[in-house]
Amino acid sequence: GLAKDGDLVIIVAGVPLGETGTTNLMKLQLIGTQLVKGLGVGDQSVIGNAVVATSAEEANAKMQDGDILVAKTTDKDYMPAIKKASGMVVEVSGLTSHAAVVGLSLGIPVIVGATDATSKIQSGSKITVDARRGAVYQGEATNL
Repeated sequence: GLAKDGDLVIIVAGVPLGETGTTNLMKLQLIGTQLVKGLGVGDQSVIGNAVVATSAEEANAKMQDGDILVAKTTDKDYMPAIKKASGMVVEVSGLTSHAAVVGLSLGIPVIVGATDATSKIQSGSKITVDARRGAVYQGEATNL
């Protein structure tokens, strides 16, 4: 009961056990459910509602300012939706992919190579995109 979803905790240990001053391990662990992992582009974290889109037309129709676009891939037809996005999660991988390049130029965090993101993330759910760790978490992870 000391930690809840979204908390960042520090785990320390030492060998040999029970001896003072032997701490030689430290791990930072975010409490919560990681939905997908990929390659992060940027160094920000954002929280928003996921919009899972299977086409540019769907993305452009559904996206509201501050939403997070989740798609298999992006291209120039997605630009109206991307301009409203606070972040993107894309299944296609590569630092030279459309999503990565556009995300960098717009200054929004992007996760590329997020395998099965469109099936693992539910449209309308609140998610956290952490580009530093290349991970997407369920809900609000505020202590990143």
